[in-house]
Amino acid sequence: MTRIILPVPSLWLDVFQKIKALGYTGVSFYSDWALLEGEQGDFSAEGVFAFEPFFEAARRIIAKAQITNGGPIILFQPENEYSQATSDVTFPDREYFQAVEDQYREAGIVVPFISNDAAPRGYLAPRTGTGSVDIYGHDAYPLGFDCANPYTWPDGALPLEFRTLHLEQSPSTPFSLVEFQGGKAIPALCLDARLHSELRDVVRRSPSMG
Repeated sequence: MTRIILPVPSLWLDVFQKIKALGYTGVSFYSDWALLEGEQGDFSAEGVFAFEPFFEAARRIIAKAQITNGGPIILFQPENEYSQATSDVTFPDREYFQAVEDQYREAGIVVPFISNDAAPRGYLAPRTGTGSVDIYGHDAYPLGFDCANPYTWPDGALPLEFRTLHLEQSPSTPFSLVEFQGGKAIPALCLDARLHSELRDVVRRSPSMG
């Protein structure tokens, strides 16, 4: 769900109910940060930009649906791709990430936290200090996003280092590919750009990585 299309929180419940009625069990929620902070340091979350009621409702729903309460939720991802920042910002900001985690713990979420690094950089891996997650995970997009050449197997794209990195970054937890490429971006240009042979090879190798 992209809230830019429907920026009025009071109307979201209707959309979520329709999504649920279609048989879906989850929703990805995206927002353009420029709507909240059009200029650096000028932040506003008032009126139609007030997210807190939505986040509070989501926290309550998730807390009730945990496996500890007989529900299906076994892991929780407190952030997504918290993996880079501008050069003038301290990164990763462990205090920020800990504050995010604390909000969810205070809301009653007790299942393990899992991360999703945009690349296997090891940020906030278990037992590395403030803001650490319980299970470290990362993305993998071996095909890249070259839709002009949808059937090109990029040189050096097959990941061979994941096992080594896993042992360096988080050897005590399962190897986790939290987000994995199943095609390429821009569907109109890349509907058939899946390079099944490459993806099948990556999937086949993945269990050996951890």
